[in-house]
Amino acid sequence: MKFILFLFLFIFFFLQFIFTKNFSHDFNQEQFFKNKPKEQLNPIPKEVESIIESQKICFVKNDMQYESSVKFYIDTKQSTLFFYKDKFIIRNIYTIKNESTENETSNQEQTKFHFTKIQFLNSSKKVKINGLEKAVTKFNFFLGNDKSKWKSDVPSYKSIIYKNLWKGIDLIFRITNDGIKIEYKVQKKSNIQNIQINYEGIEKIWIEKGELRILSKFGNWSESKPNAWQLPYKKTKNSRDNLDNLNQQKNQKYPIKIEFEFRGNQTIGFKILDKNSQFSWENENQNQNQNQNQNQNDSSQIYYDYDSSLFTIIDPLFKFF
Repeated sequence: MKFILFLFLFIFFFLQFIFTKNFSHDFNQEQFFKNKPKEQLNPIPKEVESIIESQKICFVKNDMQYESSVKFYIDTKQSTLFFYKDKFIIRNIYTIKNESTENETSNQEQTKFHFTKIQFLNSSKKVKINGLEKAVTKFNFFLGNDKSKWKSDVPSYKSIIYKNLWKGIDLIFRITNDGIKIEYKVQKKSNIQNIQINYEGIEKIWIEKGELRILSKFGNWSESKPNAWQLPYKKTKNSRDNLDNLNQQKNQKYPIKIEFEFRGNQTIGFKILDKNSQFSWENENQNQNQNQNQNQNDSSQIYYDYDSSLFTIIDPLFKFF
């Protein structure tokens, strides 16, 4: 029994000696990662980087971070967008140097704000704004010394909806990798002509090749040529034949011709065209090759006449960031 105990102690102290001899040196974690071969540090793919970057931009619910009339907001590197019931406002921050006097040179800078207001004219006062598609990101706000005003786990969203912004018309803002996707959902027998958007705080607004171009103090914005289509199916009685017909038509889209038009000073709306009519931008002066290419592209697209009894979707892309 004594021999077994002695053998066990011998093995224990021997292993401790070997371990101490080889690994007793101080482990420098920073130096370890610094000297780690570069090929073992796998870089983040560009596709993943773009996804991570896009996730940082989202619609944050206003929970006493700003005045109560602000419902949601977006923070970007350049600007902050505030979404109200009847408008959204873009705030740009910039700095200017204070003027120097004769005796001394001033290196101090002054912070300035520039606001651009996009107003929804004649919109409904009963509109409701809700978040859609919850984002993973949540926010914590500890503003001031009053703990009752501190907020945690404030949700953010990938899109928001203005429900019944105009009678029978919803407006959806959705964040994409290309910009903010705008989508108008027009219920049957609702009037598309009620959509009117007014721009304030800009230097110039014009329509070029079907796109809406906006020049401001901080560069150009644009809204792409609007795509529009109608969904032909109608919900009727809950019979098997009608359900089969509904399923067959559910994924069909009937494109219609629609384009931007001016409704007054810096006010934009939509104009519906007959299926055989030309877009106004097709008549703009272009060289022969551009015309040929445009005609080839248009010939592949079949359009239908607008039917006010059907559900309509309009979706230009607001290229802002």
